[in-house]
Amino acid sequence: MSNQVIKCQDCGEDFNFTERDQAFYQEKGFLPPKRCHFCRKARKERHLNKEKEGNYNG
Repeated sequence: MSNQVIKCQDCGEDFNFTERDQAFYQEKGFLPPKRCHFCRKARKERHLNKEKEGNYNG
């Protein structure tokens, strides 16, 4: 296994999916990420804000 470069589906920037991260994702049964760290964090914050506002639908 070697590091992979993935293009973020939100911002279009390339990010590294390291061997260590790949092993973690595989161990947990997760699919490879589609978003870079920054876009994942921003998305998570948006969802948390919606929950706090009471506008979260799932």
